[in-house]
Amino acid sequence: MVIKLSNYLTQMSQLVNGSVVDELEDESPAVCYRIAEDVVARWVKNGKHYETLHLSYRHLTELPPLPHNLQRLCCEWNNLTALPPLPDTLIELDCSDNNIKELPPLPSGLRYLSCMNNPIEHIESLPQSLMSLHCSYFKFTTLPQLPDSLLVFDCINGPLEVLPRLPYRLHMMFVDHHTLQYPPPNSCLMHNINNIREWMDAHPYNIIKSAKKC
Repeated sequence: MVIKLSNYLTQMSQLVNGSVVDELEDESPAVCYRIAEDVVARWVKNGKHYETLHLSYRHLTELPPLPHNLQRLCCEWNNLTALPPLPDTLIELDCSDNNIKELPPLPSGLRYLSCMNNPIEHIESLPQSLMSLHCSYFKFTTLPQLPDSLLVFDCINGPLEVLPRLPYRLHMMFVDHHTLQYPPPNSCLMHNINNIREWMDAHPYNIIKSAKKC
């Protein structure tokens, strides 16, 4: 459902009765924020179950508190510098193309995360349920351990120096080889995920790092 400002008041009753806001057709961040805040507050008040909230391409600088039962949040292409606390029910998050420097604690059941094109300098940890990670165009040089559930890993155009251990279920990976210090950016080695994993298993990073210090 698309909510236009021109008929926002007349359609608010429909929102309360169970529709989901897919887009707010207005270019004012302040007005969009007030509408989003009002809609979310009414969701919570009425105890309805909503799965998806789209607040993309709105030039928002902040998001309102999120419904406790939200499953999917799309807030890419805004001017966000931070995210509010994320509900435990969230399974998909797309916050790409913002100005976010640090992610909040991620829900334990999160399966899909896209945080591309943000000046994120550090990711503390990733949930063990994560299946698809897209974090290209970033600022960090290392990543936390990748969960065993991960199937897709997209991490290009950034200064990544150390590749974390690759899960055995991983079947698709995109990385920039020329920035890597571990494993070495060997073109023959980097053609195949299994080759990379085998090399890393045979040459643990902590041993190589210790040897370099000697």
